[in-house]
Amino acid sequence: MNARGAGRRRRAARGGERTRRASPRVRRAAALALLGAVAAGTADGHPQHRPAGAGTEAAADYRVRTARYQAPAVELVDASGRAVRLERLLGGERPVLLQFIFTTCTTICPIMSATFASAQAQLVAAHPDTLLVSISIDPEHDTPARLRAFGERLGAGERWRFLTGRAGDIRRTMRAFDVLYAGDNKMYHQFNTFMRVPGREGWTRIDGTPGTADLVAEYRALLAAP
Repeated sequence: MNARGAGRRRRAARGGERTRRASPRVRRAAALALLGAVAAGTADGHPQHRPAGAGTEAAADYRVRTARYQAPAVELVDASGRAVRLERLLGGERPVLLQFIFTTCTTICPIMSATFASAQAQLVAAHPDTLLVSISIDPEHDTPARLRAFGERLGAGERWRFLTGRAGDIRRTMRAFDVLYAGDNKMYHQFNTFMRVPGREGWTRIDGTPGTADLVAEYRALLAAP
């Protein structure tokens, strides 16, 4: 990265808003990646595991901004069936990256999750206490066992937690992070990644689908920001 690019990332990490637009070539690649994600789903809609990095560099349109969110005091359940106090998990003394997904999604969720999968080693290398969290927005279907199988297909490491819970608690969490979708169709859910570093005000919100290299770069810039 040149000095000008590094400066832009540092300014974005300190606050404000920045949008990255992909070139037409990258936009075409993103469309092909989405088609590939749909084709990779099984008959019941589950995305198949894909090699780390597959399709994660194409979709590069995204917006970065800082916002204040407060995780609600709800009890969710992880992929091992253990109860998790969400406000403690997300508000602790370790950096957190958060996404909202569901396992039967065959459009953008596989790309979002594949980006987490291919980036997880670099994210943890950037800070050893890094925690990745994926919260299902389809708790009726996404039981702990299904989330565990989903994580295994993605090659999720020990620093990546998958959560489900009661429908009301999930909606309360989505409302707290301003990601509620219109109507009852989960396919309208938003495509966001949230990042938080202890000791900083607010969360960094990424709207869109950054590739692996972009996500890692944004995270490193956030960690390095004063």
